[in-house]
Amino acid sequence: MDENNQHVLVVEDSESYQMLFADKLSEEGFDTTVVGTKAEAKEKVATKPDIILLDYTLPDGTGEEILKMIRGQDSQWSASVPVLMFTQHDDPEKIADSVSAGAQAYMVKKDITVSEVVEKIQKQLDITN
Repeated sequence: MDENNQHVLVVEDSESYQMLFADKLSEEGFDTTVVGTKAEAKEKVATKPDIILLDYTLPDGTGEEILKMIRGQDSQWSASVPVLMFTQHDDPEKIADSVSAGAQAYMVKKDITVSEVVEKIQKQLDITN
């Protein structure tokens, strides 16, 4: 991993979205790790990525559980790492729960393009660095 490149952890169970994000983020110069399960995400969170794109629904749990695990750690990184939820769910309760758990953004897949998500990642990283 190049130290000059910011590291994005993408937690997404859809293989098509995994490929789209891996390609688009690499094109934009990000180091990208893509995983598809809660278990893999828990392992990769230990690498302390610069930002996390997190699907709500995973085969072995929820993105909200991962978010709460991250925010529950006692470190400056876990308190400040930007986490952007990216999901099929436009349920107001899930949105409110995710934001109150510490998500910086909640994006519904049908309402946003991959390019727009990448722009949000870039803007979020500009704000935090």
